[in-house]
Amino acid sequence: MKKSYNLAFILWIILSFPAMAQNSSSVIEEQVFSDKIKTIILAPVGADMSLPVLNLGTKEKLLLQFDELDGQFAPYRYKIQHCTAEWEPSELKLSQYLDGFDSYPITNKQYSFNTIQRYVNYYETIPDDMSKLKVSGNYILIVYSEDDEDNPVFTKRFMVKEEGMGVIGEVKVSSNVEFRRQQQELQLSVTPMSSFYFAEPKEYVKVYAQQNNRRDQTRKMKLYSVRGNTYDYIWAPENFFNGGNEFRVVDIKNIKIRSRFVEKIEFLEGATQIYLLPEKDKSKLSYSYDDDINGKFKIHAENPINSGNPANSNTEGDYGWVHFILPASAPRLDGGFYIVGQLTDWYLNDNSKMTYLEQYNAYIAALYLKQGYYNYQVLFKAVNSTIGDESALEGNHVETENDYVIYVYYRRPGDIYDRLVGLTTINSRTSMKNDE
Repeated sequence: MKKSYNLAFILWIILSFPAMAQNSSSVIEEQVFSDKIKTIILAPVGADMSLPVLNLGTKEKLLLQFDELDGQFAPYRYKIQHCTAEWEPSELKLSQYLDGFDSYPITNKQYSFNTIQRYVNYYETIPDDMSKLKVSGNYILIVYSEDDEDNPVFTKRFMVKEEGMGVIGEVKVSSNVEFRRQQQELQLSVTPMSSFYFAEPKEYVKVYAQQNNRRDQTRKMKLYSVRGNTYDYIWAPENFFNGGNEFRVVDIKNIKIRSRFVEKIEFLEGATQIYLLPEKDKSKLSYSYDDDINGKFKIHAENPINSGNPANSNTEGDYGWVHFILPASAPRLDGGFYIVGQLTDWYLNDNSKMTYLEQYNAYIAALYLKQGYYNYQVLFKAVNSTIGDESALEGNHVETENDYVIYVYYRRPGDIYDRLVGLTTINSRTSMKNDE
């Protein structure tokens, strides 16, 4: 525990002094520093599965929600930090990116009702009604306990965009003949809008592409050519993505009834235990379409209380331990397997890693999840690699339905921050269908 607090304190110092942080080249990740905090959601109001993006100069808001599991109310506050395109603290001072105060209270709370796991559900709209974000770009939300300002409880990323670039893109069958059945090829064209003039696009414009919110599949695209006022990002190795496969499913909307892929449910050690069917190796199977949600989750409880009215999932959704098992005759020594999706914040780390147990001849993992519908994949990560490999268990298919989110940043000569001037999502299935 002491080590966690030290890391949190270091992060807080970085966030508190942007100039110092810039020199340290420290990327700010999304992190949770307390085991009591679960089910953090930051999304546009009324669209809890959408990207946390606001349009500059509008009254749009994000809704922050999270649960504290001890069931006792504790006052929390939040701060906002502007970041570069690479998620390092920018050199902007607070007054240059925020019209308002340096911190804000999280005032809304509600207690869980008729659940085994007691918790307090906190929620707040961001930005505050009395404040305004003044510039576009990447932002970090830092939440901390009111009586412990030196130690953040968690950090969460969001973005503010402005209209500056038009982005046109398509996903095609890979032009690499060897991998035509396994890969998808992303082609992009970026055009400044009439009110914008972009100097030296190769130097001042940055374009990133991300497949299905996967942090390990976020790539900086290379400028291939300039055609008049259009910038083309094509033909580079960064444009070729493994197709992967449709996501696996954890359906625990009702934790009293076995759903698809659930082997058994029992109550042990004071908690609901949900055991999934053993994971199957899909890498050698033919492609089969499944209507997934591309690795996201949706909190939803199907256990209405006596009144017969639909459950309030925020407060009536219970928690349970979800157990994953991957049969294997022996552990792999060249890497490990990870449960990847929004349920593990898309990280390939200790929180998502499966553990091999000889007595079961299997890799296992357990996640404490709130009632809902979850997507995930089981990826292999080699030793010293930062990228998950789909080919080990999931397989790669060009037909797989994937979302590609494109981010376009521009740092005007002389500026000290990156503006987010373009953002669009390209769906592979829609794009390939239109290309037929």
